[in-house]
Amino acid sequence: MAKIYLNGEFVEPFEAVVPVTDRGVLYGDGLFETMRAYGGRAFRVRDHLERLGASARALRIPLGVPAAALEEAVTELLRLNGLTNAYVRITLTRGTHTGDLALDTGEPSTLFITARPRSSHWPVDLSRPATYRSVGASSTSSGSLMSPSW
Repeated sequence: MAKIYLNGEFVEPFEAVVPVTDRGVLYGDGLFETMRAYGGRAFRVRDHLERLGASARALRIPLGVPAAALEEAVTELLRLNGLTNAYVRITLTRGTHTGDLALDTGEPSTLFITARPRSSHWPVDLSRPATYRSVGASSTSSGSLMSPSW
């Protein structure tokens, strides 16, 4: 069965628990970074992790994990799930609500990583030039709906 990464552990998705008191659940207080993986490796993962870290600092949400450890977690998650061509999403929330809306609560943040397969095929054939067809339109309306009567 598929695994996800939650606060430092790889767990089954239905075993993962994020409390309903998490500020990400209550207020959307968090951020995410999504990336693609090709050949079992996340594309430009360091750029994504740099942006994640900058966003976390701007929102004053402690990341709590070094970028190198996150990069290893992404790679391991792809391996555990047998994914080569995938979407990877890292989600970070401010953590458990403590009763007030202060940004620096002292509570640990919540971090989870999910990965899901991505088809390697585009829904259209990009090797052929696109063709367009003009479609005519006509109206039987007198235009009274388009023009105000005042």
